[in-house]
Amino acid sequence: MTLDEKTREFIEQEKRKLDELKLDDDNVAQAIDSKVTNNKLKEEFRDKHIRKVILATSASCAFLSAQPIPFADIFILTPIQIVMARKIASQYGFSLGEISPTQFVKEIGGLIGMGWIAQQTVLGGYKFIPGFGSALAIPTVFALTYGIGSVVDRFYRAKSEGKVLTKEEAKKIFKMGKDFGKQEAKKEEIKTLWQKK
Repeated sequence: MTLDEKTREFIEQEKRKLDELKLDDDNVAQAIDSKVTNNKLKEEFRDKHIRKVILATSASCAFLSAQPIPFADIFILTPIQIVMARKIASQYGFSLGEISPTQFVKEIGGLIGMGWIAQQTVLGGYKFIPGFGSALAIPTVFALTYGIGSVVDRFYRAKSEGKVLTKEEAKKIFKMGKDFGKQEAKKEEIKTLWQKK
């Protein structure tokens, strides 16, 4: 399956927008580290920035999920979710470099398990519902991306502390993040993002 050039261009634009967000700029993090000695304040700063990255990525992915091609979401959304993962990893001092979509799906999908695959299947199925498929997919994708971002955040937080996030913990975090994402998707300021499309 190939995506048309317009779709590819739009995906690249969304990835560039996320890359241009200076939410995890190393200079900002270094400035905070040099001026803020209180570790709790540093952690709060990092957490707020990570939440902004997750919200921005969730909104972008939700907007993009309105495309009508069944089962194409994984090919369209995964590159953008990788940008999110890179930004989150950098907040904990890790560099993902050029992680491939396949590696990302193996690592994060492996942590979350079959629930993520099943939900991707449901998203693909939504596209077969004329007129309503996209309306159903948008809040679902927002919530799923929020859940993925939550797992990525906890994965790198644990790694930075010399710990390993277990599959059971990841599944619980994914569910909690997804549930929180569902609530966020209902907020008016979030809904207006995709209603303007």
